[in-house]
Amino acid sequence: MRASDKKSVFLVGAGAIIGFYSLLIDLYKYEVEIGNSSEHSLQVIVSIGLIMAFGILMFILFGLGIVARWDKESKTRNRWRKDRLKVGILNDMNWEAGGKGVAVGTDVSPEEWKIQIESIAQELSIGVNVEYIDNKRADFDTFVAILNPYGEVYPELNVRTLSSLRRIISYDGGGGLFVNVAGIPSYYAYNSMLKRFVDTTQAVFASDVDKGVLSLIVTRPFQLTPLMQEMGLQVVSFKSGFACNINEILGRSGMVGLHEGQLTLRRAVLIESNMDSCIFRLEVNMGDKKQYVTPLFFASYGNGDLLISLVWINDEYHDDSNKRALKYAISKLMLTKLNERKALIVPTH
Repeated sequence: MRASDKKSVFLVGAGAIIGFYSLLIDLYKYEVEIGNSSEHSLQVIVSIGLIMAFGILMFILFGLGIVARWDKESKTRNRWRKDRLKVGILNDMNWEAGGKGVAVGTDVSPEEWKIQIESIAQELSIGVNVEYIDNKRADFDTFVAILNPYGEVYPELNVRTLSSLRRIISYDGGGGLFVNVAGIPSYYAYNSMLKRFVDTTQAVFASDVDKGVLSLIVTRPFQLTPLMQEMGLQVVSFKSGFACNINEILGRSGMVGLHEGQLTLRRAVLIESNMDSCIFRLEVNMGDKKQYVTPLFFASYGNGDLLISLVWINDEYHDDSNKRALKYAISKLMLTKLNERKALIVPTH
């Protein structure tokens, strides 16, 4: 049952109790008028009345969503006070070799992400519990971060309303950290009923006539991808690829491990005021203006943040060392951000 339907049921229930409450008052008045006002009978009526009044109050609080809001605020506040922070990894789809049929832009499985996050958490002395979560049943509000291991694909319960994506956006705006590991987030939605992923990005149609033959051209601009549109992000593409370096995140300098941190990007976003690039920003010419772009960044949204990597982990130019480096960098960035936020929310004495 949808949350709005539950609220309606509670409000209807409150109205029904109010109707019975008025009958109880009439009964009390009648008892007084006929002189049948023994102390015991009046006490019974008053007790029932108080119970019904309490019931009315609770039904109204539930119906107006006040109790749900109190519960959400309590969970979001308390999740930072635990000794070990809870990190969730979406695990709705059956992962086969390389993520075939469920992932785009990555071949790193949910299990590999769990091992990597736990390893870096131990390295940085950060207490975390990493859990696999089901988009359908999990209570997002108990997690400080949620990682989507499927790259440009995400699990969606309703491809028409995109209810799962709205839930992710709500979680993020409420103070969570959503991590997307590769490519344009939410470009595709995987639905378990369809057993495949579908485009979520709005199509733009154009036509062309060549030698009397009409051709229909269909494009799906990245800016119209639901999450990118919600965040107001502008994407630029590099067909031939563009080099970027993550060695600073890896903690390496000089020639040591230089190759591992050299990555190929094909998409980046214009850096906006609510964004922090995780690598040295890249300068590009757009018309007669210079702009700065990045493929790996944090973006603030409401009270929360998104960590987005537009770099394909399984890009054809990446070898195993590049993949390991990018997996390490994303995990480290996430854990460092969580540690910083916990220090602000729960200061140590």
